[in-house]
Amino acid sequence: ASSLWPRSHHRRCTPSLRSYAVGPQRKFEPRSARTRQVPGELPHTPMASFTQKTNPYKHLSGRETTLLTHLQPATPSIAASDAFYAVPYRSGGGGPVYIGRLDQTSKVEPAEALSNCVQGHKAEVKAVAFSPFHSALLATGGEDCRVRIAANVEDPSKESLEVGAHGSGVRCLQFHPAAEHVLLSASNDGSWATWDVASELNRAASIHTGKLDAAVTHVDWNRSTFAASCRDRTLRCVDVRTGAVAWSSVPHGGARAFRAVFASRIEHCVLSVGSATSGGREVSLIDVRKPDAVVARAVIDAQSGDVLSHWDEDSGLLWCVGRGDRVMRRFECTSSAITQGATWRSEQAACTSFCALPHKLRDVMDLEVFKCLRLTTSTVDTASFRVVRTEDHKAFFNDDIFGETRSRFPSTTAKRWAAGECPPSLTESCQPLGTKLLSERVVERKVLNTVVVNERRASEKEDRAKDDAAIDRLAQLADQFANANVNLSMGGNGVDAQVQDTGDVESDEWDDSD
Repeated sequence: ASSLWPRSHHRRCTPSLRSYAVGPQRKFEPRSARTRQVPGELPHTPMASFTQKTNPYKHLSGRETTLLTHLQPATPSIAASDAFYAVPYRSGGGGPVYIGRLDQTSKVEPAEALSNCVQGHKAEVKAVAFSPFHSALLATGGEDCRVRIAANVEDPSKESLEVGAHGSGVRCLQFHPAAEHVLLSASNDGSWATWDVASELNRAASIHTGKLDAAVTHVDWNRSTFAASCRDRTLRCVDVRTGAVAWSSVPHGGARAFRAVFASRIEHCVLSVGSATSGGREVSLIDVRKPDAVVARAVIDAQSGDVLSHWDEDSGLLWCVGRGDRVMRRFECTSSAITQGATWRSEQAACTSFCALPHKLRDVMDLEVFKCLRLTTSTVDTASFRVVRTEDHKAFFNDDIFGETRSRFPSTTAKRWAAGECPPSLTESCQPLGTKLLSERVVERKVLNTVVVNERRASEKEDRAKDDAAIDRLAQLADQFANANVNLSMGGNGVDAQVQDTGDVESDEWDDSD
């Protein structure tokens, strides 16, 4: 057919997909129901309501700064508190961990690097974690199968204390978000343990231990249970009290490692990031009441590398970054759907790992909703994201964005938690003292342009009517004056105007014969 008809004919006759797109249809209204426009007035448009709810996280602006340069990380792992950050450092031997301050920008000098490192491990460190209640309390786990604690990283010269050991290399560490000094560790052989790492004790005590059927790559706390992401593509929820697996699920079809987190403040939900069956990376939403089925999925991209994630419970956003990528993605999650938001691309080097900073470090008056650290092959960068709003919003505390957040104080101790107590995390407001709430501000009602124009036109019409009335009154007075003073130009003697002979000769009276 292509040899019989020219290309222009095919372009005219081939149906376009756009021609079959169904757009929004305009509702038909009878002529009597349509709004009639008054002559001389602008058409009236209804004013939008000020209470209309929109998504405040739809538009976020990202900023980044560099904290540390010339770093040589041993493994792609990073952790941070509200004052310090820790990165495994590459050296000649052992497993030192470099300690940096968040309020300082510096450059790593090889001759002085070890003086800023916490020592103690005999092999490379694979996992680091800070306590959420003590900014200087650091836990480390390495290839030497040891779990160690540095009680005060502000003085790196002190060697860390050994907590315990696993049968294989330690891969995961996480402090309990509500109980003080409770640490969870998991290793490459599937074993896991909880520890009481009270800083006032010279040694830590083991609380619970157990072992799973596969290597554990990531853990996440939820009260007295934790989600274990295992190498056999199975997600297991473990009850630390009994050591039994409460439920299990297969969130992804790909063979690469995945990471699952409890979506706190969204009831019965777990979010997992990993590789899809047909390639690429995806986000899966699982209902713990029916773990055999995946409620929703969302495609991240078509890459095949590992993907890291962090669930921000205050904003309801899941932040994802691929290992070796510059792009950060965010997903808005509910109990039944996952919606991908806009992406942000860093101008720095590719990211190898990242961690979220505590919420107390956010500048809420500048509308900063998320802040994190990005680890590259040689630097540590800070990335922060702010809600895009007008400047007048920054004079108030935006309580529609910043609600109650996790408190900096624990809700229970390690001994009480080990005895069976498990209260929820304490919450507190992040509103600075002396600031006013955005919801309590007095908003001046905006008047429509049509109303203003009509009022101005009515005022101008009234002014013109007054001017016309004044001119008419002056004309009447002039007529009355003229009628009462007819011979005013003759001196006002009451004599009628008449022609008087002055003796002058007019031009028509001149005669040349005289």
